Amino acid sequence: MKKEEFDKLSPDQKFTIINSYQTLLQSAVNYRMGLLPFVAGISATLLVVATFNNELIPLDNTIRFVLSILFVIIPMSLLFYNLDLKEGAKKNVERMNELLGTNFKPKLNLQNKVTAYLPDFIIYILLIISFVVVYKIWCF
Repeated sequence: MKKEEFDKLSPDQKFTIINSYQTLLQSAVNYRMGLLPFVAGISATLLVVATFNNELIPLDNTIRFVLSILFVIIPMSLLFYNLDLKEGAKKNVERMNELLGTNFKPKLNLQNKVTAYLPDFIIYILLIISFVVVYKIWCF
């Protein structure tokens, strides 16, 4: 659609078009962010498997450094991806409240609280474990 055609539309039609582009952009950003933990995890797995045989890849300081970076990237990328998703949900609730003129707050029962906070808890545990693994890589 050309700019001239867009300018001729009503405000409701403009809002619908802009909203669809904004949704597509947010989806693209979320999916790209979601790829990072998988790529880092697969890379770290391949390096760990390759280091089991010293003839394939000798475990020197370069490989230790690369492994350390990959082991830290995995939980960090999960942490940022989780924060991005939580921020998106928060903004959506704020937009709904703004559009509807309400102050909607989701009610959380025990199951919903566990579901809401379990990813945070697991990511923090994974982050601690990754730092322990990196420490062990450099101590031995």
